[in-house]
Amino acid sequence: MATMPAIDSIPPRRLGDLTIQAVEDGSEYVVKNPHNRKYLKVGPVEAFLLERLDGQMTVDGIQRAFEAKFGEPLSAADLQEFLGLASSQGLIAARESDENVAAQGSGLVARIRSAWHQVRKQNPLFLRFRIFDPDRCLNWLEPRTRIVWTAPFATATAVAVVVAAILVWLNRYELVAVFAARLHWQTIALAWLTIITITFCHEFGHGVACKRYGGEVHEIGVLLMFLTPFFYCNVSDAWLFSSKRQRLLVSFAGIYVDLMIWALAVFVGAGIVLWGGAILMRHSLLAR
Repeated sequence: MATMPAIDSIPPRRLGDLTIQAVEDGSEYVVKNPHNRKYLKVGPVEAFLLERLDGQMTVDGIQRAFEAKFGEPLSAADLQEFLGLASSQGLIAARESDENVAAQGSGLVARIRSAWHQVRKQNPLFLRFRIFDPDRCLNWLEPRTRIVWTAPFATATAVAVVVAAILVWLNRYELVAVFAARLHWQTIALAWLTIITITFCHEFGHGVACKRYGGEVHEIGVLLMFLTPFFYCNVSDAWLFSSKRQRLLVSFAGIYVDLMIWALAVFVGAGIVLWGGAILMRHSLLAR
């Protein structure tokens, strides 16, 4: 049976670098744990109690603050149950002795063991492997790409996509004929390389958009879903955004980048064709 906390005792404190952020109208909160990079959705009661676990407020002080806030008492048993739940989710700070043990195992071998342990815990049909931390790269890239997220640029991109779609439709038979004539292993290899590059740009689009609105992005990697590889960019910080519009823009950013690249590729291809045609026409005129 769990021991009830004494009225004048101080409950264990929460992790000092937790982020507790209200979303929407304050009916839900997102708790970010930077140690394991996990995000939890909690209600206002849980968020309130977490904020009071500062290592200074006593049980009695928390109970009185709770009753003043919500108009109903908080029993010691309920508080103890919450502490157990918070501890199971890794939201309670470790004791000093535990921190010393963790510090002793913070070398390269310990990190490799931790990574292997995380892989073993995953579903074999849904494996995730982190490749690198893109934070420094995104910090450099975000200020230099802000024009991409402005309304005039987005409008110009939409017009360009429509024009590119018309060009592709008008020349669809020629495109099919070209693909059929050039279907060999070099073309397939180039197609795979193109897909990988565009997919990487797609994920960077999510990351830059998340950075644009103040989020942190510390993970880009490969996801094996039913043994099929995909790139992924962890933009879970978007859950902390109070604006639903910003969260939607982060989700749409990858497709937005795809459309920009596709339209640019169509125009570059059309330009090469026109330029080549002009050269051939010039040579034929000179030959006459």
